[in-house]
Order: sequence, then structure tokens, then C-alpha cells
Amino acid sequence: MTQLGADLKGMSQYTGGALEASVDSTLDTGSEAKAKKALLAKIHYIHSKAKIKYPNGHPALAEYGIGANIDAKRAALEAAADTVLNKLKTDTLPKITAQQSKDLGDSLKAYRQTAVDQKTGKGDAVDLKTQLGAMVDSLAARRRQLQHAADGEYPYTDPASAGMRKKFDLPPDRPPNA
Repeated sequence: MTQLGADLKGMSQYTGGALEASVDSTLDTGSEAKAKKALLAKIHYIHSKAKIKYPNGHPALAEYGIGANIDAKRAALEAAADTVLNKLKTDTLPKITAQQSKDLGDSLKAYRQTAVDQKTGKGDAVDLKTQLGAMVDSLAARRRQLQHAADGEYPYTDPASAGMRKKFDLPPDRPPNA
């Protein structure tokens, strides 16, 4: 009984840790949305400057990814940002400085990091939930053993055993179901 109680107390760290890991992975998703929004803003600003420099239909617009659906998937957005960064190495746009190119690179790096953070957080949550599940299964098995031992010591056929059977969560007047 003492060990069962100690194990129940010890499980609290796993329940809190599993919940925290789940919440963290959800927060990482929020971080991804913020990073994506920042990255898109920087790309759209550079696109606006490319549209000033190049007339409609000019091949350079396609080289900047203008006209492509860059917001559809993570890979498309990352590729578009890489393309814009590479194009800025050899092209000059109005009001686009080296600092803005660096900021775009930093935003891309931050956006890519959110994918790593999400995978790590989800993996941590799964690991902790697996450990918690194993502990719960172990506790349930030991609880049943304890109840079966109590059932033998305090038989349901003896009315004087009813109080002790209640303490062990056993029916006072019949054998346990499991």
C-alpha cells in the first residue's frame, strides 16, 4: 500500500510534464504562425519593389516568385524565400538594402526553426504520455492484486468484513467482478 501511494505521488510529475509538453507543442504551432506571417510580410515587401522595377510580364518577376502561390505549403514558402534571397544577391531593387536581405534570411531561419521545435515538442509529449501510460497500467495491475488479496482476507460471506471491503473498494456482499 505504501509503495502504491508513493508511485501515485511520483506519477504527478509525469502528468504535469506530459501536459506541459502538449501545451508547448501547441505554442510552437502559434510560433510558426507568427514566423510565417513575418516571413510573408518581408517577401511581399520585396515583391512590391520588384514590381516597381520590372514591368508586368518581365521574366525577372517570375524569378522573384511573383505570381506563384507561396503561401500554400511550408516547402513552397521556404523555396520562395530562398529564391528571393538568391535573386537579391545579383539584383538591386529600389529601397531594398543589404539589411532587408539579412532580415529576410533571419525570418526564413526563424520559420524553419519552428518546424524543428514542433517535432521536438510533439515527440516529448508522446514519450511522456507513453511513460505515464505504462505507470498507470502498472498501478492498475497492482491495485487489482491488492484487491484480490483483500478479498481473500475479508471474505464477502462474513458480514463483519463489509467495512474493510469498502475501504478496498470491494463490494461488501459479493465477490469482485475482475
